[in-house]
Amino acid sequence: MNKSEKFWDRSAKEYENKKINWEKIYNKAVENTKKHLNSSDVVLDYACGQE
Repeated sequence: MNKSEKFWDRSAKEYENKKINWEKIYNKAVENTKKHLNSSDVVLDYACGQE
């Protein structure tokens, strides 16, 4: 395993162990985005992930 792979494997394990309030972060992102939209705008929400 090379140095880069070791780094990302270690980072992934640390990331998995963090308790993050994703709902709060998502809601804040939505509120910030709405400031830049008009009522006639159409938004495509393309998300991927594992929950």
